Amino acid sequence: MLQTLKAVFQKLPVHFLLLPVFFIFSKYVQYEGLLDVYAAWKSGLLITGALATGLLIFFFFLKDFLKAAAAATCTGFLLLFFGDLREGLQHSSSFHFLSLYKIFLPVLTVLLFALFMVLRKSKTAYKTTLFLNLLLLIYTGVEISKLIQIKKKEKQVARENIFNAVVPNSLKKKLPDIYYIVPDCYPSSSYQAEMLAANNSAFDNALMEKGFRVLPNSRSNYNRTAFSMTATFNMAYPNRVNYQKAPDAADYNRAIKNVKLAPLFEFLQKNGYDLVNLSIFDLAEKPALRKEKFLGATTSEMIFSFTFWNYFSRDIFYHWIINKKKYKRKQQQTLLTPLKKYAQQVVDSLLKQNYKSSSGPQFVYAHLSFPHFPYFYDSTGRAYSADSIYTDSMITDRKKFAGYIKYSNQQLVKIVSALLQKTKGNAVIILQSDHGLADLDATRKMDAFRNYSAFYFPDKDYRLLYDSMSNVNTFRILLNKYFGQQLPLLPDSCIYIPMR
Repeated sequence: MLQTLKAVFQKLPVHFLLLPVFFIFSKYVQYEGLLDVYAAWKSGLLITGALATGLLIFFFFLKDFLKAAAAATCTGFLLLFFGDLREGLQHSSSFHFLSLYKIFLPVLTVLLFALFMVLRKSKTAYKTTLFLNLLLLIYTGVEISKLIQIKKKEKQVARENIFNAVVPNSLKKKLPDIYYIVPDCYPSSSYQAEMLAANNSAFDNALMEKGFRVLPNSRSNYNRTAFSMTATFNMAYPNRVNYQKAPDAADYNRAIKNVKLAPLFEFLQKNGYDLVNLSIFDLAEKPALRKEKFLGATTSEMIFSFTFWNYFSRDIFYHWIINKKKYKRKQQQTLLTPLKKYAQQVVDSLLKQNYKSSSGPQFVYAHLSFPHFPYFYDSTGRAYSADSIYTDSMITDRKKFAGYIKYSNQQLVKIVSALLQKTKGNAVIILQSDHGLADLDATRKMDAFRNYSAFYFPDKDYRLLYDSMSNVNTFRILLNKYFGQQLPLLPDSCIYIPMR
């Protein structure tokens, strides 16, 4: 039996078909349930087609099917796992130097050429075929077993995250509407005074006169929107975030998924709340008002993100061959300009209150794109031209940032006034930015967490709040106050995630 299997595995290049299967399964494991199954296997068929093309090319030179299959599989492996190999070397203390393109690319080229010459001079490729078949069978089996364990773990985590607490009937009868409004990248008033020479007291006073409690030393937990909102809505710090490296597509997509499946929304819906989603994230079954491409990636983008072509196009082609600055500005304009229309759509929805679909309480999440760059308006609401927006100083222009905050204040005061009038002061309104801004001075990373938080409770009882509260405790406090929960508060940690 073993001899028969050996004979078959020596003469049948199963490895050629196993490589795409192994690659797709390895990406399933790497991205832990973030991939669309149909799109993933469609990518697998695309890889198989590319390998078949390579097989025909190698057969033309080697005149032997087994040799051509071995050459195609080895070449395909190096091209598919190009980024994984390079990043593995980057994190190696002994072989870090090999990850430099000027060394890494020539070494791979020499290895592929040497493989081609060895195959060409060898009489047969039986041993090579047997070795590749067994290797990829083992690799694929390992990835499948990892995936099974991940699926088991996901079910356990899902069960543990579900709220089971029952809200007392006495509280259910008077549950308030909740408006959670997030002005993106809005910094604290103290930050504005220090870094922008701007006095934000007029805005603070306007809110306090309406009954708000402004937290002077509030903080966000993360300096990136997706991770900040994950911590806020899950009321916990997310797992599987590597704080030593810039987040990749998998990290962002995992954070987006965690926002969507946050137990807060399930809890609210179980207690009769209707979710109104005016944001860039999906919430439970409520789709985003606008999905931002820069926040996540498609299945195919994630699958191919570490391949040779992706690295070549990102690190080599755009960096060395075309005008990087011109390309970057065009890309920024394409990605960011629609935020202007999106912001107005959110503001109009909040002012008009045209989304009420039931008689029960509602939870409204409105994620505004201002005062985050690009700074579309000056302090009076006058629009800037595109040429003056997408510049090298787009992020660090202090004057424009200060002016855009003043414009944002005008919009926020209008929103708050409309909500208070519409709800007769009986709704909870939370004005809380997802993070601050540290780009004005690279040595001041903590500026990234100096956000803005202001709370309106109908009973004006703010004893549960404290001046240095961070976003992760926002809904813990809210559920304790209005839903009879007894959730302990978490440490107010600030975790900096570097940019790529």
